[in-house]
Amino acid sequence: MLFGIYHPFTDLRDIKAPGIARLDRPDWPNPIPGWDHLRGIGPIRLRPKDGFDGWVGENVLAIGGSAFALRLPRHAAPFPNVRFRLIRKAGYFDGLLNGRIEVLIGVEGLPPGRRAALRVVDYLLGIPVRVPTVGIETRLGGLTEAAARVWANATMMHLPGGDARADLVHGGRPLAVAESRGLPALPVSPSDPPDAAIEVVVPRGRAPVETVLIAPTAATQRARGFRRAGRYLRTYCQRLRQDIESLSLLLADETIDPGRDEVQHLLNEYTRRINRSRLHLENVQGRAAIEWSYAAFARIYPGKVDALRTRIVRRNLRPNVARKVLAMLDASETSKIIVYGDYREETIMGDKFENIQGSTIVNRSTLSNAMNEVRYRHDDEVAQALSEIAAYVETAENEGAAILMNSLAEEAAKEEPDKSKLRQLWDGIVAVLPGVTKLAGAVGAVAKLFA
Repeated sequence: MLFGIYHPFTDLRDIKAPGIARLDRPDWPNPIPGWDHLRGIGPIRLRPKDGFDGWVGENVLAIGGSAFALRLPRHAAPFPNVRFRLIRKAGYFDGLLNGRIEVLIGVEGLPPGRRAALRVVDYLLGIPVRVPTVGIETRLGGLTEAAARVWANATMMHLPGGDARADLVHGGRPLAVAESRGLPALPVSPSDPPDAAIEVVVPRGRAPVETVLIAPTAATQRARGFRRAGRYLRTYCQRLRQDIESLSLLLADETIDPGRDEVQHLLNEYTRRINRSRLHLENVQGRAAIEWSYAAFARIYPGKVDALRTRIVRRNLRPNVARKVLAMLDASETSKIIVYGDYREETIMGDKFENIQGSTIVNRSTLSNAMNEVRYRHDDEVAQALSEIAAYVETAENEGAAILMNSLAEEAAKEEPDKSKLRQLWDGIVAVLPGVTKLAGAVGAVAKLFA
């Protein structure tokens, strides 16, 4: 099983502090493997097992991570008979704004299953890390600020009175990835099924770090095919998420004029890369990961989308740039995240529901309100069908189905429920709990809600 912890950062120094004394080498995005060296990180090397030719920055990495002292034990008390192995610490930059520090860890002997993988993620995020060059001691899950500062110092000339302007290198939200054939197989369309698929979760624990689980599908036959598909998903998923978040940061900073030529160049380039990643993920049925990534803007800057639209329209942007940025803002609004107390539910637009975590209990008060409203608008048969289906969902102890059932009951309780949303929620319940279709009478009655 492979685990990756990614700490992204966005370097705005060339935009907000032009003329800063930066080092000429390495010359990203084309550093010279075997010749260039990134101070405090390590030498430039070709990415093991090859990268993605033509995809800026992904074929070369600064390998080593000497600035980060990671205390990773070979064995840990919470996981008897499990062996941990550090695969690599590395740094990367795309030559424009985006970079990351990544740590890849191999885990052997871990029992199969989703719960075991999430427990290891939580454990790894808590491993102590010391960063002496910037005087920080933290945990692996809290390395983002240190990663940004190390990058700022590593790319600056050491001049008397020089300032690396680390305040203009913004640490992004960390991401954890677990990739294993031991994870439960994920459902995919039978039409040209991929060898791996993605589930996104926000595990409870010491650090609410979003986690991508890369699992096999019914089409997975060979380990080699799964590894290739997993690396593909891992790369494009985290790149899409980071590019959208960095573009969001660039747009939301009111001190940056989007009409500047160099800013328009960045907007144009990142919207192009975002579209490229989206197409690559669509080719392997990665729609859920796309929606999750597009939700980043509205999640980080709630309520600012409309104001940004006005700002973009009023500025003298090139038409093609304005069109692509506005399209990205539209996509961010149709991909929303809903937060409920102790768990989060990603609302995936379309017919696919994934990455849902929380309680397996159906809210009785909400269900009662829904039954009363349905009884008034339809008949007692539909109300009883809701009750029967809710009881089946609770008995199945399926978290995703319980959350979707609660959402369906909330919508059904409204005076003017959205039929398309009811249909979407019901399809989601069937997708995560196919056994519910055995309740033929109840299923037929519930269909009246969105007929």
